[in-house]
Amino acid sequence: MKVRILGSAPENPAVRQYVSSYLINDRVAIDVGCLGFYGTARDQAAADHVFLTHSHADHCASLPIFLENRYGLAPQCPVIYGSAHTLDSLQKHLFNDVVWPDFIKLSANTQPFLRLQLLEAEKPVEAEQLRITPVAVNHVVPTFGFLVSDGQATVVFAADSGPTDRLWHLTRQIPSLRGVFLEASFPNSMRALADVALHLTPEMFATEVAKLPSSTRVIAVHIKTPYRATVVQELSELGIPTLEVGECETDYIF
Repeated sequence: MKVRILGSAPENPAVRQYVSSYLINDRVAIDVGCLGFYGTARDQAAADHVFLTHSHADHCASLPIFLENRYGLAPQCPVIYGSAHTLDSLQKHLFNDVVWPDFIKLSANTQPFLRLQLLEAEKPVEAEQLRITPVAVNHVVPTFGFLVSDGQATVVFAADSGPTDRLWHLTRQIPSLRGVFLEASFPNSMRALADVALHLTPEMFATEVAKLPSSTRVIAVHIKTPYRATVVQELSELGIPTLEVGECETDYIF
């Protein structure tokens, strides 16, 4: 399985990830914060499936641009997967004929821009030879982490979340576990904000990693760009031997 962390400004390596997007095997996206600004329109047209963790803008921001860019370039429209809350939020707050034209309504009467697919917690779906299982995590709006398996390797996308347990309970039962993408949003000095926003600091990150099998490859992501140097330093001081700091425009092979 190949996972690429998409960057907000691929031509400028100094700019990491202001928003969140992953691309799996070039065909399946986890979140679409910057997918609509990635590569060429034909590159984007290869992604037929988009799984949304939640409704926050840094995870959905480029969805309208992505849909417009690839319209007519692929034989079928993309499928957009999300919880009831996330899909309802797209309809009310994005495709509402105010912020953006109502692609959902338009898709009922013309060549469709997208197809919505409801996800339910812990009910897996199949997409591009991948089995993807949504698991509820602990964030300020309903949010799914994802267990993604290709039959040989399983990778966990833990999404935005404060301390959580159910995801790790299920993860510990997976013999094919190969890696976990886990957020570390704020430095330790901002613990009060992390608690309110339900994100993690490096100290909290370490507590979550301790809930995993000790040999698990863990890739730190969703580091808030203004605090990146501090967070990376604090992560390095944790002494976790299997820890990597996620880099944009890099392919991770599992």
